Amino acid sequence: MIFEGHIRTLSQRTRPDGWVRREIIVKQDPETGYPKLGDKWILIDRDGCKYKLQFIKGAHVSGYSLLGQPGELKAWFVKRYPRECVVNDYVFFEKRSASSL
Repeated sequence: MIFEGHIRTLSQRTRPDGWVRREIIVKQDPETGYPKLGDKWILIDRDGCKYKLQFIKGAHVSGYSLLGQPGELKAWFVKRYPRECVVNDYVFFEKRSASSL
């Protein structure tokens, strides 16, 4: 199962480094409503880095859930996007069972 995520750049900057905060909202499956608030994911990127995340409130877009707190994915964002750049992009997630990892 493939999920679509949308990267949003937030207006707040962190202190003291001035990083532009970003977040990922994930489109819920219209039939199952998955992922739901409280669902937990272990996100493994192409570099093999693991991020333990939970879906939380705050997407403010119907049919989407917010993946973790914005700062939880900071290391991932910093590797892929310029610090000062406003980013509106899509990412895709493949759901796999724990036994296939």
